Amino acid sequence: YRMSNILAALGVGQLSRLDEMVERRRAVRDAYAKHLADIPSISFLGRDSETGDAADNCWLTCVILGAEADKTPDDVIAALGERNIEARHLWKPMHLQPLFRNARMFGGGVSEHLFARGVTLPSGSVLSAHDIDRVVTAIRYVLDAEA
Repeated sequence: YRMSNILAALGVGQLSRLDEMVERRRAVRDAYAKHLADIPSISFLGRDSETGDAADNCWLTCVILGAEADKTPDDVIAALGERNIEARHLWKPMHLQPLFRNARMFGGGVSEHLFARGVTLPSGSVLSAHDIDRVVTAIRYVLDAEA
């Protein structure tokens, strides 16, 4: 794969704003975590209160629905979609892709669990407080959590 000169120039231009953009993405994830903290069936992938997430660029905010959740990621994704909010499953593990179904796989099932229980939320650095509230409200609604 080769990056075009135009894409390379855009990337270089964004470097001057990188720290600001990463900080905003952290703020987005922290807002989600704050507003959803009382829902025991949700955890945040990669969010570690002990380390303070110092090395995490918060490129993508992902929630994992615990086994006690009575809804599936499909339920959450559909509820968000009905409100014109894009959300997706976490990436499908390579060994579950048709092309690699007969390939040897290493691992202990973590990727399958994350794919089965994970949802990616809108995470852009341009999300407003209103956008975040819309996502939180939809998640709370589908999980029957008090608003």
